[in-house]
Amino acid sequence: MRIVTTRKLKEFWTENKSAETALRDWIKTVLLADWKTSVDIKKTFNSANLYKNCIIFDVGGNKYRIIAKVE
Repeated sequence: MRIVTTRKLKEFWTENKSAETALRDWIKTVLLADWKTSVDIKKTFNSANLYKNCIIFDVGGNKYRIIAKVE
């Protein structure tokens, strides 16, 4: 998996320090992932939901959501 930019995530955790660990953990997990299908994503993130061509990730015990475009 490739993350195009983490700029917005970093801006968010700079203003919300309690989010930093959860977002960094999400980034690390995603960068190490080798997903081929949405089923693979669900194996890693059980609470992830598919919506059109996006995946909605619940992060930090569902405190935060990341919406990612999937190609």
